[in-house]
Amino acid sequence: MMSTISQKRELDDLSDREKWILRLLYAPVKNGADKSIEGRTRLVKGLFLIERMFDEEFTEFEGTGFSFLAYKYGPFDQSIYASLERLERDGLIKEESMPEYKGDVIRLTDEGEVLAREAYDELSPKMQKQISWIKERHVQQPVAQLLNFVYNKYPETAKNSEYSA
Repeated sequence: MMSTISQKRELDDLSDREKWILRLLYAPVKNGADKSIEGRTRLVKGLFLIERMFDEEFTEFEGTGFSFLAYKYGPFDQSIYASLERLERDGLIKEESMPEYKGDVIRLTDEGEVLAREAYDELSPKMQKQISWIKERHVQQPVAQLLNFVYNKYPETAKNSEYSA
């Protein structure tokens, strides 16, 4: 029998992977866009850029928990989808079909935004600035532009790609 009382999630209940997804969704951008990302491709590439750029820039960075491999559209980790499913099942994010976008939009729920803010606040100000920059400068760009950037900066990730510019 299911309980009618939903369990409130705490930040400590989340995996590192889930926290990084929430941080990327939450990261504020200058154009004031809402706390969402259009499509899984953008989300995956954003998480990859966090992994690589943070690793290059921050000695205290311990990784996102993802293991990216070169795949059909560049760097990919299947576990991102499992993390998204758990976050959605727990009511922290929702994926909505957006006909005008011709795809899904991943967005934080109200409860998700609270936890995402907590996870984001765990980062140093420099890391916060970097994740917001990655989101604004790359993740919010057209997918083709995002893929071109990733492939040019990290050519080893394009070796199995079906995408060509």
